[in-house]
Amino acid sequence: MICMRQMKTRKSCSNRRCNKHPSIERHAQNERRIIPAFFDLLSSSFVLKTKTNRLMSQYHTLRLILGDQLNAHHSWYREKDDGVLYLIAELRQETDYVTHHIQKICAFFAAMAQFARALTKAGHQVEYLTLDDTAAFSSLNELLDSLMTTYGITRFEYQMPDEYRLREQLSAFCRSLAIASEEVSSEHFLVPVETLPTHFTAGKHHLMESFYRKMRIQFDVLMEGGKPEGGKWNYDKENRAKLTAKDLSDIPEPLCFGNDVTDILARLARHGVRSIGR
Repeated sequence: MICMRQMKTRKSCSNRRCNKHPSIERHAQNERRIIPAFFDLLSSSFVLKTKTNRLMSQYHTLRLILGDQLNAHHSWYREKDDGVLYLIAELRQETDYVTHHIQKICAFFAAMAQFARALTKAGHQVEYLTLDDTAAFSSLNELLDSLMTTYGITRFEYQMPDEYRLREQLSAFCRSLAIASEEVSSEHFLVPVETLPTHFTAGKHHLMESFYRKMRIQFDVLMEGGKPEGGKWNYDKENRAKLTAKDLSDIPEPLCFGNDVTDILARLARHGVRSIGR
């Protein structure tokens, strides 16, 4: 209202400098500073409110990607849907349930961040959260609850964890939800987990060697004309022999990588994450 009165006063002076009314001139000078700032404030508030409303209603599905599920060929990514938000998160729950080697943690976090960037570049909606972002959450469940509330999620999906601990945690979490949820295959293995009972009988002794032979035949892996490549199913006996000096000299140089993990190391130190090695 003050700005509008100033505008009317200035118009009555026909936009000319009014020496007879120095107070009006001062008001006009203030007007030139106040009005732009006033509308800038309105604009900023509008943008912030619009962005918040968009984020609150943009996504209908939340999909969780764990650190060992960075498979770009997973069927999830065949189609793009701006209503689907993919979550990749660094969590103290995962760094602290056991003491890990420092290189393992760095490798996981670096790969997770790179995968998030690749998904984003491919046109998917991705929320990548570092330890700084998730410090307030004591568990994965708390983080998921918070994001579901923030974005108004109506469906939750996740790939079956390879680790039993997480499999049980996410299964129990989904049973507590009031929204739809689904566990899908991680597509890590040739044999679907639901078919394992057809290969193994509870309470009966099984040899993995026998199972591997069945799988090699079924999927034609290292097979020639229905027989094992090389004429033998395995070369365990030869592999148990000790390495000679010549064998050791023929071992190639290790493949090393020069990825900069300085930021990750600083983040781990900042949050007091315990680890072994260097």
